[in-house]
Amino acid sequence: MDSGIVSWSSKKHTATALSTAEAEYMGLSYAVQESIWLRNMLWDLRIVQRSLMNIYEDNQSCIAIAENSTIKSKTKHIKIRYHFTREMIDAGEVQLV
Repeated sequence: MDSGIVSWSSKKHTATALSTAEAEYMGLSYAVQESIWLRNMLWDLRIVQRSLMNIYEDNQSCIAIAENSTIKSKTKHIKIRYHFTREMIDAGEVQLV
């Protein structure tokens, strides 16, 4: 779409979110996983992407949780699997916009 790759999926969450920021953070984790899968698929097709993958997020609380590497008391109840997003941001794999 406009010279960019688009992937779409729908999945019922298995966990219950206690806030909209947490729900967005869980969704962001799935988006980051999908973007890394797409990058690996492009690599297999011998298409090299030199720039970071941009993930568009509009929830400011979610962005703050993802970009802050120290776990605060308000986010300690979030399952560890969703903090994969932080690791990928720190590793330079994705960028939140």
